[in-house]
Amino acid sequence: MSCTNQSDDSTTQKEFEIVSPFEKIDVPFQQFTILNEEGGKIQLPDGGFIDVPANTFANDAGEVIKGEVTIEFRDFKNPAEIIASGIPMSYDSASVSGDFQSAGMYQIQANQKGQNLDVAQGKSIEVGLTSGKSESNYNFYDLKQDGNWNYNFNCKPTENPSYTKTVENIKKSIEIKEPVAPVKADDTTAVFSFKYNQSAFPELAAFDNILWTPYQNRDLFNAVKKLGTEDVEIVKNEILDGVYDLKLTVEGTERTLSAQPVFLGSDYQMALSLFEKKNMAYNAALDEKKAEINRVLADQRFLRTSNISGMGVYNYDRLWHNSEAIFVDATFKVNQMKDYQVQKVYLVSNNNDVIYYQPERFSKLGYIASDHNTLVAILPGDKIAKFNLDNAQFRDKEKVEINLEVMSDTISSTDEVHELLKSI
Repeated sequence: MSCTNQSDDSTTQKEFEIVSPFEKIDVPFQQFTILNEEGGKIQLPDGGFIDVPANTFANDAGEVIKGEVTIEFRDFKNPAEIIASGIPMSYDSASVSGDFQSAGMYQIQANQKGQNLDVAQGKSIEVGLTSGKSESNYNFYDLKQDGNWNYNFNCKPTENPSYTKTVENIKKSIEIKEPVAPVKADDTTAVFSFKYNQSAFPELAAFDNILWTPYQNRDLFNAVKKLGTEDVEIVKNEILDGVYDLKLTVEGTERTLSAQPVFLGSDYQMALSLFEKKNMAYNAALDEKKAEINRVLADQRFLRTSNISGMGVYNYDRLWHNSEAIFVDATFKVNQMKDYQVQKVYLVSNNNDVIYYQPERFSKLGYIASDHNTLVAILPGDKIAKFNLDNAQFRDKEKVEINLEVMSDTISSTDEVHELLKSI
């Protein structure tokens, strides 16, 4: 597989080939189909998107084609996916060089019946890529045919609109609703009352006097109050325990106002005690979902968008700043593999960033002591060897021999690599 985006160089260069270090592991492409005459916005599963205008794709002759187009897209967000991609992660241009820290990388290509397509002249595709990294000092690059990166512009993130919805859906899957703390009546609380069937809500019938207050939508309440209410229907909120949805009919139109009970005197103490018990049970259930929620936090909380005018590989990167780094002259051996020559090692920091080191750079291997650092090598048969760098163990040593430990099992997917890196 080769990178197909156009190089800025006027001279003919050998096309760089992207090769995964694994034998049988790669990051798979997702496939989407659109009509070129119509275009369309493709929603990616994690909240990202590919927005394709009509008549975007052209053949090798530059002619805009008609009919169905297959778009292939894959992204790389964690060290496991970045390592498996085989895509270079260093930058060297003019007087600036260094290693990349990535906030997300993707590859996009298109074809019609097996014929590769590119973006027609004057057209562009908008791509939104989700990320867990909030910093604004990441730049946007495209990979040239010679394997070097071309700087485009600085790209600041925005909040991913689908992030909150995704987290809510995860919480909805918990059998226990998230409880909301009760409100105590005082002079600052805006309250109202209405008649409802208490027998339908036994959790409320246990209290002597209940008033109501709007839940996070005071403005809507004020608007409804001014217009007057003809009818009220009360139902339990689908997500929150202790919040109720009031379906109001105003001038013939139904509106929904979220509200929660307001408790007086001893009723408040009883409501608070019930809330604390429910909250303990909910937090215990939530703990079982934390891994899933943390994955969303790590991958989807933010969104970076860019317009591209060609197929290829694109990256949101910043240069790794190594002012605090310890540098050593390293040689590598692999336990249980006496004669194996290590061709490349990957420095994984905090299971967040990855830096490539090839033999010509082993003499200046750098790491930041305060990070959680793991050195990884990919072995024949898709096995992994690793070495944990503990704090500043090499601070006063110029030359070191590092013995990599072979992990026992063969790895079969990037998900397994990701879980392995998290565990060491």
